[in-house]
Amino acid sequence: AVYVVDAREPVLGKYKDELTILSWAAIPVMPVFNFTDSQNANIDEWQTMLARRNLHISTRFDSVAFEFEDEMHLWQNLATMLTHSEMLEQLMQRRTEDWAQLYDEANIIIADFLLNVAAFVREISDDDDPMPVLQQMQEAVRQSERAMQHNLLNLYKFYDNAVAATPFELQAYQQDPFDPELLKSYGIRTTSGAAAGALLGLGIDAAALGTTLGLGAAIGGIAGGLLSNTSSIADRITGVKRLYIDPATLTLLATRAIDLLTALRHRGHAATDATQLLYKGDKDSNDLSGEDNNVTPWPTNKLPSELKKARGKPQWSSLSSGKAELAQSLRLDMAWSLSGKLQSHKR
Repeated sequence: AVYVVDAREPVLGKYKDELTILSWAAIPVMPVFNFTDSQNANIDEWQTMLARRNLHISTRFDSVAFEFEDEMHLWQNLATMLTHSEMLEQLMQRRTEDWAQLYDEANIIIADFLLNVAAFVREISDDDDPMPVLQQMQEAVRQSERAMQHNLLNLYKFYDNAVAATPFELQAYQQDPFDPELLKSYGIRTTSGAAAGALLGLGIDAAALGTTLGLGAAIGGIAGGLLSNTSSIADRITGVKRLYIDPATLTLLATRAIDLLTALRHRGHAATDATQLLYKGDKDSNDLSGEDNNVTPWPTNKLPSELKKARGKPQWSSLSSGKAELAQSLRLDMAWSLSGKLQSHKR
């Protein structure tokens, strides 16, 4: 018999009576503590009472703040109490394999998303107004990030309909990834000088910007995650300039995705509170990872080789070409390689 204990409850007489009745059944009884992550948990008092009834084997399985190790301990403790434990051993092996496979698939989803964004390139001429292109690129990245987030949700069986029916919302992840304040909250810094240099590299007259687009707005658009590439001699001759997502924004997108994955891996399906992401300096008991959420997977100025290679492969990006299946197949090998580096950055 599995006796589920709400760890927040005091040890009342009615619970002692229940255990007395269970003892009459002459079968093994294993107490399982739920809601162990609560500040009001009374586990020590419960364990003292259980020990007096010769119930020395207990385990923890929090259906809100999930830990895979707790699930394994639950099965292991059950196996020690049963004569025939072969089925439980098979279950533990299968669950361990499935849990690892989920993690592999999640990191592939994140890696594929990052490569898709890194390879995203738009070309403009010297005479083009850059602002509409900048805005289109930003919106395409926002939509791509939302699609990646929902793929992770569905992978861990937090389906869209369940999200809509409960307070489980991606509140922290709804903040615009192109908001400069969000970069600061992660400790990711960009220099306005670099942004201005990139802007002027587009061949646009700074004086004209001051009267038409507004220099501040234009620089803000560049600083908001986009930089120009003017290194190609052929591009300089033809007057073509290329815009792509900058390293700081790619690093931010990677960090947010890893944080979301960590939250999902530690979120029980009985949880009803909103998933939140903590920023630097914030302290909150609802933090699901229990660790610093603001450590980037790599230095901003040292992108992984896979993302650097994607910069020169616009055909890899469905955002550039509009051909989703073809682009995904082209970046498949790089996604496997990058996912391995993401897994080495565990939270």
